[in-house]
Amino acid sequence: MQDMTAEIAALKKENHLLKSQLQQLEARLALLSQKTFQKTSEKHPGQLEPDFEINEAEFIVDQSDAVETQTIAEHSRQKRAPKSKTLIPEHLPRVEVKHECQQRDCACCQQPMTPITPVVQEQLACLPSRYYVVKHVF
Repeated sequence: MQDMTAEIAALKKENHLLKSQLQQLEARLALLSQKTFQKTSEKHPGQLEPDFEINEAEFIVDQSDAVETQTIAEHSRQKRAPKSKTLIPEHLPRVEVKHECQQRDCACCQQPMTPITPVVQEQLACLPSRYYVVKHVF
């Protein structure tokens, strides 16, 4: 009978020890999850880091950031021309293809539609013996 009570006491002590370890590991997991999945600059008031998570490298970097400042001289860039203007050479012959709407009247008011400013796209095309440009006008 005394063996049983001693064994029960030992198991209760082990159970209590395992529960405290579980709580510590859950707290550590929560802290690591927070550091991994949230913004690093985000600070949460009231949440203190446990003593086992002191990171000296971050402390040193934070101190060095305050000391080093650099200024970079400004410069300006020239805008590039759109690639569509630069890729197709002007000396190639052009073939114009006009795309017109089949429907001449407006679907809702039945009034005749008026033409708008044409939109022009150029596309490089190739026959086995020569290159030419297809100019689509909408």
